[in-house]
Amino acid sequence: MAIAPIIALLGKNPEIALFELDLLAKRYGGGTTPFAPPYFVEVNFDQSVISPQEFLDLSGGTVKLYQLLETKADDPAIEISQHLVNQQQSQFSLSSIHSHLNLKTMANQIRVELKKSGLKPHFKILIDPFYSAEVTHNFPEFSLLHHQEKTVILAAIAAQNIDHWSKKDYGRPAFDPRSGMLPPKVARIMINLALSDKLQKEPLLLDPMCGSGTIVLEALDLNLPVIGSDISQKAVSDTLQNVDWFKQQFNSSTETNVFLADVTHLTQKNVPNQVDAIVFEGYLGPPHPENKNIDNLKKGLSKLYKGVLKNLYSLMKPGSFMVCALPEFHTKQGVKNLDDLVDWSETLGYTRCARFTYGRQHAFVKRAIYVLQKKEQ
Repeated sequence: MAIAPIIALLGKNPEIALFELDLLAKRYGGGTTPFAPPYFVEVNFDQSVISPQEFLDLSGGTVKLYQLLETKADDPAIEISQHLVNQQQSQFSLSSIHSHLNLKTMANQIRVELKKSGLKPHFKILIDPFYSAEVTHNFPEFSLLHHQEKTVILAAIAAQNIDHWSKKDYGRPAFDPRSGMLPPKVARIMINLALSDKLQKEPLLLDPMCGSGTIVLEALDLNLPVIGSDISQKAVSDTLQNVDWFKQQFNSSTETNVFLADVTHLTQKNVPNQVDAIVFEGYLGPPHPENKNIDNLKKGLSKLYKGVLKNLYSLMKPGSFMVCALPEFHTKQGVKNLDDLVDWSETLGYTRCARFTYGRQHAFVKRAIYVLQKKEQ
């Protein structure tokens, strides 16, 4: 019997989410194929090695996994009703990214059918499937998707653990709102991009500009040994406090080393063994810079990161990846970023593998996330 295809719902930044998902799938013997761009993609992986929920829990950019239901009738309400009756399930929820579908009418049709089978139905309408994972865990979700001139039914089989993500983001005791405040899900994506699709046993990760420790905590959540450093004593203290909190809250004993150091002066004395991956968010500049100051700001940041990229190169194993978030300014005169600097880094021995822009639609300062690989020697 053929296994029903698994369809992934990507997050609101589908380009980088798809890149991460494809790497994770390849890590477990599979891959991705287009389904209904930009947010839906078919994904396959070895389910004898990892379950759909475990697979999803690794990702920062994928919201849910669905199973594509075989449809034998033209009426989705009848199909969903039959599925629920077969499962003896009286609770359900409906969602769709298509606003023209009348989900409430369909839910009432399903309720009538369930009552005919002796079930007492309860349902919820999910206005936005991207932000409803906590409902999906309690009310089995069916998502209606218009695909190839017909409506297909997707049954949710895994959803992000919103409580877990929120606890890591808002429950940690120390943070600095004046620093970059990298979202944990973005930190997770960056780590996965740095690990590529081949995950050796316990790869060592370095975050040389750790701030309050978001990337460090995400490494711990993946059970990865991690080194963190920062030029700020407050940042180091905040990270250490957050690491202690995380290890207590989540019963983690993963090896961690956090210390005070300038990223441009890190040496093999600080990091005695070459690391398997480097992930960091750099200083993005002031949150509200004036347009007239952008060129000078960009010049200063380029000088800073030239020194950073030079110094970190020797700390990486050949063939390993660096993923860094650097500033991108969306000015009235156009987009200004550090692409020239990153391209220059090829003279050091880096290869630029990918680049993504991450940020709110109308944000002035966004993140340019670069994936760099140290050349094999």
